[in-house]
Formats: sequence, structure tokens, C-alpha cells
Amino acid sequence: MKIKIKVEKGKIVANREGFVQAINNLDGLFMVTFTKLMKPKSIDEWRKHYFFLRDILFEDGETGYTKNELHELAKEHLFDGRSTTELTEDGWEEFIKDYKIWAFSEFNCFL
Repeated sequence: MKIKIKVEKGKIVANREGFVQAINNLDGLFMVTFTKLMKPKSIDEWRKHYFFLRDILFEDGETGYTKNELHELAKEHLFDGRSTTELTEDGWEEFIKDYKIWAFSEFNCFL
């Protein structure tokens, strides 16, 4: 389960209700990991962000594809099969925006 919240000075300031509801529905022993979401600034950060999203789609999307196959499909559908190494910072931002839309429409996976 993944849930997005906003925290300021140690207090949940956005989606507290969703967080509490998620916790109320759990029973058992869990490992909780917090990942800070922010807009990448360099090409390398954009690339890492994309592959992070690709891995989420692989793990949660029940696509039937391998990680590499998902990457190749995304390039084919969104970038005419070209290599993502050609992307600039602005290009990565656009590619990832389109990737999120594609992942939802193709696999019903919200990233």
C-alpha cells in the first residue's frame, strides 16, 4: 500500500485522514518506509526518478512485463523507440508526465 502525505515540522498537514484510514485497516507486523517526493533538478535525478516510477509500475501494476520490457514499451509508445539518454531536463520532465498518464491508461496504475 502506498499513500501520499505532506508533513511540515513533524506534523501531517495534508491527507491525514487517508493516512489514519490506511492504518486503521491494517493488522500485523509492517515495515514502513518514507520516500521524500520532490521535483528532480538534474538529468541524473530525473533518470533515477523515472526508474523509481518504472519499478513501482513493475511491482504494483500487475503488467506481466519485466522491468526492461516496461522500459522498452514506454520508449516505444512515448519516445518513438529512441533512447532516453537523448532527453534533456525538460525532456525528462515531459517524458515522465506522459509516462504517468500512459501507466494509468495502459495498466490502471496511478503513479
